Amino acid sequence: MKWILIKESRTPSDIETINASFNHDVSDEKYTPSIDFMKTSYWKLNNELFHRFLPSNLKFSIVYDLESDTVGHTISFYDSDFNEYIPSGIVLNGKFKLTLHNWIEAMLHEMVHVCEYIATEWRNSPKS
Repeated sequence: MKWILIKESRTPSDIETINASFNHDVSDEKYTPSIDFMKTSYWKLNNELFHRFLPSNLKFSIVYDLESDTVGHTISFYDSDFNEYIPSGIVLNGKFKLTLHNWIEAMLHEMVHVCEYIATEWRNSPKS
């Protein structure tokens, strides 16, 4: 049996490295996610792809859930005053070791869920 040792390192959070990932111009090194990476990539993706449509006040967290096969998920809460679900955060699973590009894809996937919450509530809100 062949074992591969993967160095435990946090995802880079500088904008140049994240920009390079859009062009696949990064290494195949495997990382665990970091909060700084989540904040920077969210800001970058929200500016470039969502035209700042997504909220700027989301919470970011990392869990190490060894039982889950889920790389990430979006958190929302139900606001009974407005009868709607409001996105409140994005969580990534630190048990996985993925490339920088894969982590950006995971963030983008979760951001699409945030967008879905907002679009659904906007579509269902009373029109004036």
